[in-house]
Amino acid sequence: MPTVEFKDVKFELDKSGYLNDPKTWSKEVSEYIADKEGITLTEDHWKIIEAARKFYDKYNCDEMHLMACKDAGLEEGCIKRLFGGSIRQFEKVAGIEITWASS
Repeated sequence: MPTVEFKDVKFELDKSGYLNDPKTWSKEVSEYIADKEGITLTEDHWKIIEAARKFYDKYNCDEMHLMACKDAGLEEGCIKRLFGGSIRQFEKVAGIEITWASS
């Protein structure tokens, strides 16, 4: 697992580029991964990432994408719009464990 240092923050990614330990998430992690995925994070991206992280941290559940758009004050399906149609890409950028949700 490669260790990455970005903006003075160290974290480990797995071979697919997902955060190895979701508890080590930080905004720098999302910035780094988004850049590698070719995504420029906007205010809406941060709203959905922060809503999902709150849900994930509270419930340790990876089904947050079902409520995160509403909780962020965005339209239903915003994750797919913001993250190239992919729940998995969203989870990667948000530093959340991969689910088996359809891409």
